[in-house]
Amino acid sequence: MAYILSQRVLEKLAEWFNRWFKKRKNGDADANPPGYRKKLLSVDEDRSAAAFVVVPGATITASGEPGETVNVSTEVSVDSASFTYEREVTVGDNGQLAVTVPYAGEYSIGSNNINVTETDVLGGTTVRTTG
Repeated sequence: MAYILSQRVLEKLAEWFNRWFKKRKNGDADANPPGYRKKLLSVDEDRSAAAFVVVPGATITASGEPGETVNVSTEVSVDSASFTYEREVTVGDNGQLAVTVPYAGEYSIGSNNINVTETDVLGGTTVRTTG
C-alpha cells in the first residue's frame, strides 16, 4: 500500500510541476510552483499513528493593509481528531496576501470568511475573498 500511495504522489507532483513549467514557458511570470501540503487523512484511536497525503492545496487570496499580519484558520475533523488549522500571513506591499491551505472548510481571514472546497484543495485552485 505504501508503494502505491508513494507512486501516486510522485505522479501528481510530476503533473503539478509540468503545469507550472508550461505556464512559466508561456510567459506567466506570476505562476507559482506547486505547493506541497500535507493533509491528515487518518488517525488511530490512541493517536500513536497518522496517515498523510500530499495535496497541491487551495490558494486563498485577500486584500489588506500592507505589512499587516492576518490570521487564516479553519476547524478540521479527521476520524476522532479535531484541531484548528491556522497560518499567519503578512500582507505584501501591494496590499495582497496569498496563503495555500491543505484542508477544505470555511476559513476565517481576519474579519472575512471564505469557503474552500475539497475540489479547490485537490485542484490547486485560487480562491479569492471579496472585501
